[in-house]
Amino acid sequence: MHSLSSLLPTSPQKPVTAPQSSLQPASTPGSTSITRREANSSYMIEAILQFLVGESKTSKKLLNACVFKVVPMLNPDGVVVGNYRCSLAGYDLNRQWIDPKQSMFPEIYHTKNLIRETQNVVLFCDFHGHSRKKNIFIYGCNAAKKHRERVFPYLLSQRHRSFSYADCCFKVQKSREGTGRVVVCKELNIPNSYTCESSFCGAKESDTHFSPQAYYEFGEKFCETLLEMLNEKKVEETLKGIQGVMEVEMENECGSDSADDEESDVRKSGARKYRRAEELVSKLNKSLPGDVNNAAKKPKIIKRTRI
Repeated sequence: MHSLSSLLPTSPQKPVTAPQSSLQPASTPGSTSITRREANSSYMIEAILQFLVGESKTSKKLLNACVFKVVPMLNPDGVVVGNYRCSLAGYDLNRQWIDPKQSMFPEIYHTKNLIRETQNVVLFCDFHGHSRKKNIFIYGCNAAKKHRERVFPYLLSQRHRSFSYADCCFKVQKSREGTGRVVVCKELNIPNSYTCESSFCGAKESDTHFSPQAYYEFGEKFCETLLEMLNEKKVEETLKGIQGVMEVEMENECGSDSADDEESDVRKSGARKYRRAEELVSKLNKSLPGDVNNAAKKPKIIKRTRI
């Protein structure tokens, strides 16, 4: 599990942290990885860091507005001994967030305290790789302000052609209640708390695998979207469109949060639900102001293809 599990953007006024990736104006915690084989998320974290230390106007605006706290590797001991997603003690660290014991899970214990002690967190994002689903997408938490948590993924889908809003899911399965994004949202009251999943394969619209360059490009677009999130006017405009269209909850299946979960998750996701999600996204695109819809050079609604 690579997680920007300690990426917290924050600013003197608003912090953003991202230990699994959190963002907030003023401070943001983020972390890059829990598992050794999810190198795709490491590419994205590397791109985010390179972008932030670059010379672009966007990166300078972000650093002036936010403080980024980054945990680059949440599972160093497990990775060193070759474990896929477990710590040296044999536990899946991304299921230990509810009550992490300092002696058993020091990485999660201290990362969680870091987020708790950070004020004004705008966003938390945990970066992972997905072995079955295509595209890049986000899992949310069905937060109290559930429409608002959809703003960031939607804006991101308008900037990157392989990020699929239709593949995003905002429901929380019981087996995911101990994950970073859910605990950060429910316990630490940070509604913009996400898991960002990138496919080991590629986009549904393509017959090729993602290249490292594709992951780097996504990292840059992630940062650009963060800056948009600091524009309250843009957020409110997008939110109005989402509230108007999302009266009926999207029933898109969440699928697995990781490569090692049950295959049945994938089998349950059918073409009918995916098409319904696409239809809702299409309505949303039409309902929003032109400047939001024209943010990307190419349409972001991806047609389903059979494998």
